[in-house]
Amino acid sequence: MFSKLRWRSRSGSPGALLLFIFPLVVVGIYLLQPTPPAPCGSLKKFGAIEEGERCIINRNVTLEGNLKRLPNQLTVKGNLTISGTYIEELPNAMVVEGNLFLYKTSIAKLPPDLQVQGNFDQYSGFGSPGVKCNAIPKTAVIKGNRNCH
Repeated sequence: MFSKLRWRSRSGSPGALLLFIFPLVVVGIYLLQPTPPAPCGSLKKFGAIEEGERCIINRNVTLEGNLKRLPNQLTVKGNLTISGTYIEELPNAMVVEGNLFLYKTSIAKLPPDLQVQGNFDQYSGFGSPGVKCNAIPKTAVIKGNRNCH
């Protein structure tokens, strides 16, 4: 009796199996897509303005809170501190005309086209990965000191 039941359960229709697997594959593909950059308007409360392709903040700024992404081609005309956000990576073509300081973030690597005119410093804190020295691309420009792990 059990052998017949087992045989029947294994011979389920291939269509039913595809109906089960297909949604899983679609959800997996959706979740693995890279997150698009944030629009420049998401930083408006920090004084960001859009000039052509660039998003510009014309002062020293500390980014805190529920931020998850930054716009590509972000320029900060001063010092930039990122503190306790959900940001996991810095955007492409980012320029900081002063110092860049990461405080208790989830950022573990720097983009290859990053430009920092001042120092790069960080305080990882408990549970934060921190940027390792070997994770700083050779193409990234940091004119001042580098405090990496």
